[in-house]
Amino acid sequence: MKKSMMYFMLGAIMFAAQAAGFVFVLGDASIGLESREGMVYIPAGTAYIADLDFGTYSCASPGFYMDASEITKGQWDVVYEWAVSNGYAFSHVGAGKGDGHPVHTISWYDSVKWCNARSEMEGLTPCYWVNDAVYRTGTEDPSVDMNVIGYRLPTGEEWEYAARGGISERFSFGDQIDAGKANCALNGSLFEYDTSGYAQLTFHPVHADGSLPYTSPAGSYPPNGFGLYDMTGNVWEWCNGGTNGAREIRGGSWMNDASFARNGLQAFGDPEFSYYHLGFRCVLH
Repeated sequence: MKKSMMYFMLGAIMFAAQAAGFVFVLGDASIGLESREGMVYIPAGTAYIADLDFGTYSCASPGFYMDASEITKGQWDVVYEWAVSNGYAFSHVGAGKGDGHPVHTISWYDSVKWCNARSEMEGLTPCYWVNDAVYRTGTEDPSVDMNVIGYRLPTGEEWEYAARGGISERFSFGDQIDAGKANCALNGSLFEYDTSGYAQLTFHPVHADGSLPYTSPAGSYPPNGFGLYDMTGNVWEWCNGGTNGAREIRGGSWMNDASFARNGLQAFGDPEFSYYHLGFRCVLH
């Protein structure tokens, strides 16, 4: 896999840009798990991406299940309450505008501990370990077992493969974006693919209701080709992997303009960092 990337800084987050355009080759249609409520099966395959600006690369993925939407505050609370009663300790309790909105203000460490707790609560195998023990407390860097049946964060490559949903465009729904397609900040004067008509940076006209954060309820917009919601905007999503101690995040947010919500754009944040535009979703392999 070859990728050419440009790095730059915005606040506490570092970004790396890529472009789009590819062909999908799908592989096996099943991984031997029963259907999982609230999750979507992503078939194995390879996306061969022809990037007009940064060259070509491939994006390969095994088959896996992915949460259809970002983890909501209501979902977070159920697992969190079980977890703290069963030996888990988190740095943040998590926040959300409502039970149906994405949870936010959780660190990468919080999100992977939550994945482990969800696995244990459902009788599956935890994926994250420290010194041969299930990762439940602290901020040590855990190892991740990618071969067990349990919940974990997607890799950046898995996330991009799923977000594209079988199409080659910039976003999970096509090449152009406006307020009717995703929850992100808009500025049509900066980007030709932003057809919103706004001449300066503007938060979403519906969700910017004067009460921060300006998240939207999970599933407010149509799904992509794989049936996934909010892969473009709403909240950034923590992923496995990263660089120089930082962890990868994907998808953009309500707080950032549409350029950050492109399928191929990578961003990185400190794993202890939390903010009201950072959330996650799980995969099950």
